[in-house]
Amino acid sequence: MKNQTSKPASQTGRYFKYAIGEIILVVIGIMIALQINTWKEEQQLKKEERKILQNLAIDFKMRKNELFEFNEFTIKELNAIDQMLLQCNKPKLIYKAETLDSLLSFMGNSYSFNDSFQLLDLLFNTGKIDIIENEALKKDLLIWPWLVEEHLEETRTIQKIRIEKESTIWEQYISYADTFSYFNFRDYRYQIITNPNLKTDHFGLFNNRMFINNLISRRGTLLIMYNDRVKLIETADRILNNIEMDLK
Repeated sequence: MKNQTSKPASQTGRYFKYAIGEIILVVIGIMIALQINTWKEEQQLKKEERKILQNLAIDFKMRKNELFEFNEFTIKELNAIDQMLLQCNKPKLIYKAETLDSLLSFMGNSYSFNDSFQLLDLLFNTGKIDIIENEALKKDLLIWPWLVEEHLEETRTIQKIRIEKESTIWEQYISYADTFSYFNFRDYRYQIITNPNLKTDHFGLFNNRMFINNLISRRGTLLIMYNDRVKLIETADRILNNIEMDLK
């Protein structure tokens, strides 16, 4: 009787162990499948991050080169303003008319930084900025729009000065044909039809109180713009260096 009662018990134990083993195998299989799926998702995110970084590198290299170009031109414009300020309030012309026209041509530029950045906007709007693992890089990308806006404020100030003040002065004293013929930015030159009866009144212009104050105001704004671009260039450098390290 003892053997008969112990046999079913031992069989039950074996079945129980077998069931436990089956459950463990199923759980292990599920865990392995989840790990494989997680690994695949991580690899896909890494591929997506790499593509994003490559495109950001292209964009920021272009922005950095553009900022350098604008700052080089700004230095020339500041030097031109300093030379023009030397002429102001003098009883006679220091420079030849052609030289003054050449200096005035720097004030005819209308270049401005392109703030459109579709890739960065996409990253912010879709939340894909979180795909980027480098926290230092992410921080610089987040502050970039703010730095651009700081720069654009001064650009708008220059444009406002040109519309509200310069246009009135130029219409009164300046011949666009004389001045714009010297304009040269990115090898672009205005095609001006000269008018021999319309000449620039250099003496009247450089003794005009509004014009002098405008030069001083413009000079201050240009210096701020220059420094804003320096900050943008430094930030672009950090972004590009971090991207380069991550891509390696």
